[in-house]
Amino acid sequence: MKLGKLDYISDPRTLKLSDFFAADLSVATYYDTDQYRRSFPQKSWCSDVYGNSVLAARANAQLRLARIEQNRTIPLTEAIVVSLYKTLTGCKKPGDKKDVGLAYLPAMHQWKTVGWNVGRRNYRVAAYGELDPLDRDQLMFGCYILTGIHFGFSLPTAVKKNMNWIYDGEKTPEWKAGSWGGFAAFGYGYNSRGFYLKAWDKDIFASWEFIERYCDEAWAVIPSLDVLRIKRAIDTEKLAATLQPS
Repeated sequence: MKLGKLDYISDPRTLKLSDFFAADLSVATYYDTDQYRRSFPQKSWCSDVYGNSVLAARANAQLRLARIEQNRTIPLTEAIVVSLYKTLTGCKKPGDKKDVGLAYLPAMHQWKTVGWNVGRRNYRVAAYGELDPLDRDQLMFGCYILTGIHFGFSLPTAVKKNMNWIYDGEKTPEWKAGSWGGFAAFGYGYNSRGFYLKAWDKDIFASWEFIERYCDEAWAVIPSLDVLRIKRAIDTEKLAATLQPS
């Protein structure tokens, strides 16, 4: 398994999505984006051989956003994901000197401004922004309102062969943040104990304690400003005004 999330990039212009949440917003203590929907393709998006976990998380998100909009599974393939990864990094094959992964901020900017072509359509998002990885309410709101969120982790080596990411206060070297490396995962659901993630071609559970210790960034996207569900939960007028060029 490969990793491939580069260090967090801070930019004061990046939206803080909580600034646009409705003041009276409430959210269930349990949510699963995939519940009651036809199953989605369970793919690694070649993140087992390339360090493209940021784009793999984005691919998992794109399938769900498109299903909600179009009521179908779009023909997003691993070849499309790898092709974009090669374009953005310049790498030619797995493990070469440019197969080093991506940072979230430029990858999100590319999704908004350029997107990717799937079939005869180009898929972009209207906006993207950060959530506070230490604020459980923000993470739950982001997942519930925006059909999942994107986690960036600084993983310890202790979880290399473990699909349940639980932190119980261990202090040994294998639990040091970043001792394995940076990784991106798509969060599609949560409960009172933590988040359900898609990573590689697996389902992983990360406890709240694990997230609070090892998650160094969290992101969400808004596919369009006219989605009815978003209108009830996000101040779209304020967001639209913010997105206008100055």
